[in-house]
Amino acid sequence: MSAPSTEQSPPTQTTTAASDTETNSREELTVQLELLRERNRQLREEYLRSQQQTYRRSAIGLVVVGLLGIAAGVVFPDARTVLLALGGTGVFGGILTYALTPERFIAATVSGSVFDALAADRDAMRDELGLAGTPIYIPADSPRLYVSAADLPEPADQPLPSTDELTNLFVTDPDDNPGIALTPTGGPLLEEFRRSLTTPLATTPSSLVDQLTEGLVENFELADGIDTSVDAAGGRVTVEFTGLAYGRIDRIDHPVSSLLATGLAVGLDTPVRMTVEDTAPPVVTYRWDPSATSTQSDAESPDAAAKN
Repeated sequence: MSAPSTEQSPPTQTTTAASDTETNSREELTVQLELLRERNRQLREEYLRSQQQTYRRSAIGLVVVGLLGIAAGVVFPDARTVLLALGGTGVFGGILTYALTPERFIAATVSGSVFDALAADRDAMRDELGLAGTPIYIPADSPRLYVSAADLPEPADQPLPSTDELTNLFVTDPDDNPGIALTPTGGPLLEEFRRSLTTPLATTPSSLVDQLTEGLVENFELADGIDTSVDAAGGRVTVEFTGLAYGRIDRIDHPVSSLLATGLAVGLDTPVRMTVEDTAPPVVTYRWDPSATSTQSDAESPDAAAKN
């Protein structure tokens, strides 16, 4: 009498089943990934719509208030001039707000991450080349940020590389002190700021600092507050920033400090050195050679004389 045989499934069937399970898992993950992408897209669109609706509701509110003011001006002739002026202002403000509603909103964390990547590459370049010089912002048709291997004497004592040399990324000055010339992050910001000005960019230290700090806080909202101390005669500005949009100010060419440095260099038409002191809060100091500026000091400017 023979013993009963035990049947076992072939190895090929087990392998096929495992392969089918793995394929199904991949397909499920792919479907879930696509669903997440679609959900993220929908959330971004909803956020954009909500922001646009906020602007447009504000615009409609201004128009309604303006129309009420105009109607009240018709009803109350004694205050007609004031009410019509308020009504016209409200209608104009509403139309302007509606017309200028942004089409796209970019979170500060997104632009901050972009700057972090840029700063990391620039820090690595400076470290690998052994560049320990103080950053110098130099005015030109296109402002440049120059960093040398070692600190240079004051510009009055030793000339900086020429404008033609600064168009190159890698620069060697007459004393064989190698360095790099970069496009400052504050350059495009300065151009955008100048387009928003109703008056020319100031050419005296105090007025220029007031313009630039107002632009940083009010126009670009890159800082909550800025405290400044201006020594025009000594060629020095000391600044404390609070509530920065882009993290640490001690990173190379931080957009906030860079806009001030670039603006000072262009407005005063002289190179500006920038140093950051490791304090709480950090203190940023901008220095230039006051004898090299082609502009008057604030005390000697015609506007100051008129006020006196």
